[in-house]
Amino acid sequence: MSLGSLFPNPKSLIRTLHCESRFRSVLPCLVLVFLLAFPAGSGAQSPDLIISAISTTTTAVAPAGSVTLSSSAKNVGTLSSPSFVIAFHLSSDSVYGGSDIAFTTTRSVASLGVGATSTASTTLTVPPTTPLGSYFICGFADSQSSVGESSETNNTRCTASSIQVSRPDLVMAGVSTTATRVRGSGVG
Repeated sequence: MSLGSLFPNPKSLIRTLHCESRFRSVLPCLVLVFLLAFPAGSGAQSPDLIISAISTTTTAVAPAGSVTLSSSAKNVGTLSSPSFVIAFHLSSDSVYGGSDIAFTTTRSVASLGVGATSTASTTLTVPPTTPLGSYFICGFADSQSSVGESSETNNTRCTASSIQVSRPDLVMAGVSTTATRVRGSGVG
């Protein structure tokens, strides 16, 4: 860490110099410099929620069909996290947001300690009006922004492979009939 990153403006440096002349000791000044550089609530210590894994074995599903998804949320921050919600979307570009199609089902996580992970399976129903096509499934930890985090830009992740939203392709495998004669009519 450089001196410039600790003192981005000259006023901080003036406070430090005043500190040295006032206390005549370096140790109290270092404590004061730390408190000035990292004030309480500055985000130096807070939860940081990420989606560490997300996957499905489903490769194709019809509109209004169901997909079972496994997702893992992890707290990579320095404080425990209170409860939060994970939302899921279908995305044509493997990036959460924009013109994505939201699933109505979400997953609630009660809380996560520092370094802890919550993994669960969630059954999602594809909205019946979903256009046919190829989609990634994406998750967003703390989708309601209820947790103050050290980083709010790392909360999403999408599946590595896409799934196909399509209608079933029905093929007639064969036709069989039994010939019978109806009385009074000819066959032929």
